[in-house]
Amino acid sequence: MPFPEREYYTLEQAARRWAATLEEVQHAIVAGKLHASAWVPSTFAYTITEHSPDSASRSPAQPLEGYVRLMPESCRIIFSRGAVERRKFQTNLPNTYLQIVESLNKIEFRDADLVILNDDLRQFEREYHLVASKPCKVISVHKINAKSSARTQALFSYQNGFRFVRLDGIQFTFGEIQAAIIRQLYEASATDNPWVHGKTLLSNAGSNSMIMRDAFRHQTKWKELIHTNGRGFYRLSPICSPIPAPPEPHLSPSQKIMEMQDG
Repeated sequence: MPFPEREYYTLEQAARRWAATLEEVQHAIVAGKLHASAWVPSTFAYTITEHSPDSASRSPAQPLEGYVRLMPESCRIIFSRGAVERRKFQTNLPNTYLQIVESLNKIEFRDADLVILNDDLRQFEREYHLVASKPCKVISVHKINAKSSARTQALFSYQNGFRFVRLDGIQFTFGEIQAAIIRQLYEASATDNPWVHGKTLLSNAGSNSMIMRDAFRHQTKWKELIHTNGRGFYRLSPICSPIPAPPEPHLSPSQKIMEMQDG
């Protein structure tokens, strides 16, 4: 039985598919040749249709949740500054767009949130006569570890700025502070020292609590995703990173004091 077709591709996956660079994919998006989308959590929005420069109609506010198409200018800002906040989104209908109700918050998007939906990817391939790259099946010894890492990464995915995380079949839905903690740990997991002290994580995330278990009180399986050394330091599960787990951090005297306070 064939595996179901992907709903979306990350920019890196699209680049590999076309044997292109990430910069080339980003350029196509900013130039308006390739549509990029991102996930919008549950909110309410109008559908606005412009009939002329001086005339437009607006539908009643309707629930909105799912992938929306970002405008090229929004993507340009994301690529140059790392993030952007928006309430207005393109649709696949001419002169029609979605706009989040004014009294509700804008949505923040980061570069990691951007994806290429399958329909947009196929349309781009047809228009520019692109075909998926078919790499040689020969695997050299130095690529074995990379292949193993790719299998590991397939067990971990995230969307919408780490508000939606999937780990080895477990689905997490996080609030703003929890997502900010996960983002810090994910960034640390790409370094040679993925361990971060709990108080640092909580403070940077804007939490009023200085105890990690309080921040994840309603997440019964959060310890599957976040591991601790039992002395106040935390890291993401090694499944989330291709970098092998390093030894636990050496504690300086000041860190030992923080550890005692954290307990």
